[in-house]
Amino acid sequence: MSDSVTNRRSLSGSAPRKER
Repeated sequence: MSDSVTNRRSLSGSAPRKER
């Protein structure tokens, strides 16, 4: 499970931050 991808998708509508 990639938290980074999940977080990015979750905040995709508000703030799409690419956490690698």
